[in-house]
Amino acid sequence: MVTSPSTQSTYSNGYPVTPLMSPVSRHMDPYMIHIQGMMDEFSYMDHSSVQKNLEFSKSPPPSTASVSQYAVQMLQDDVALLAQEIDALRQTIKQRERRRRQLRWTWVRFLKSLVQHAVINSFLAFVIFWCLWRQRSPIAYTIIGYMRPKVKQMLRVIVHSMLH
Repeated sequence: MVTSPSTQSTYSNGYPVTPLMSPVSRHMDPYMIHIQGMMDEFSYMDHSSVQKNLEFSKSPPPSTASVSQYAVQMLQDDVALLAQEIDALRQTIKQRERRRRQLRWTWVRFLKSLVQHAVINSFLAFVIFWCLWRQRSPIAYTIIGYMRPKVKQMLRVIVHSMLH
């Protein structure tokens, strides 16, 4: 059962009342503020652990030994919850690293694909040119006339660089 924040500072299960920080939350029931805070804080975790953490007991423990056992149990639950949170953060980091590796490989794949397309397109252009040349097409002779001086210049540069 939830009591007024002014009369008691904790819920019946020992959780502290969530402080009212914003004007909007001042008009909300403290129980709902506590639930909302817990769900926001652990939204990326599985719902079973959050639901377990949100279960409220009906009455406080009767004796001092029970109170200390209850406090130890609550601390153990908090430690287990923090361990789950750490594991979730580790998984998130691993997923980010996988995405970075995939992105890096994506650029390599892109460049490889680009080179493959260039080679295939060059091969197709050569086949088309060869077919035109075999049929003695004026287009092939025009291409030869355009490319001959450029090829000769490239061969001169190559031979000159090899001899000197």
